Amino acid sequence: MDFRGLTGKYYGLLRLRVGDCRIIFKLQGDEFVIIVVEIVKRGEAYR
Repeated sequence: MDFRGLTGKYYGLLRLRVGDCRIIFKLQGDEFVIIVVEIVKRGEAYR
């Protein structure tokens, strides 16, 4: 999987790359809980 931490206005969130889409999410607590914040096409992801 291709994911990384984000900076700037998305600080504290992670980005997962799936094809030409970006899923912006955060992990919560000790359990593996993913809260999806946004799913957008690559060109729109960081505007």
